[in-house]
Amino acid sequence: MKFGATALNSIISSSFDGKKNNLALASGCLPNVITKLTSGQFFTPQTLSLICGGLNEADARTLCAAACRDYLPKKFHEILVTATSKPNQRTLPPLDEKTESIIFDLADLCSRDTGAREWLHQMATWMFDE
Repeated sequence: MKFGATALNSIISSSFDGKKNNLALASGCLPNVITKLTSGQFFTPQTLSLICGGLNEADARTLCAAACRDYLPKKFHEILVTATSKPNQRTLPPLDEKTESIIFDLADLCSRDTGAREWLHQMATWMFDE
C-alpha cells in the first residue's frame, strides 16, 4: 500500500465520516479519482492540490508528506519529518522492510475497518496491559 493512499484513507475515515463522496464534495475532486487514489494510484501535483483545498491544515500536511514519501527513495524518507509535531508524538523506530510493510498495511486496514480497529485495541490491551 502506498503512503499517500494510507493517509488518504485515514483522513476520509476520521474527517469525512468514512465517505469518499464527502471528500469529493469538499474538494471539488471527482469521486472516481478519490477512489483510485485510495487504491494506490500516485498523486499528481494537481490532484494533491485540489484535495488539500478541501482538508483542514493538519490533514493537508499529513497527506502532502505521505504523497511525497511515495516518490522518495527509502533512504530519504526521514527528510519528511515535520517541525510541527505533537509533544508526545511517537515515531517508528528503525524497522526491517517486512515489519514496516506489515505495520503500514495494518494501519491502512484499521483506517477502513472498525472491526480491525477494535481487534487492534483488544490486542494492545492484552500485549501491553493498558
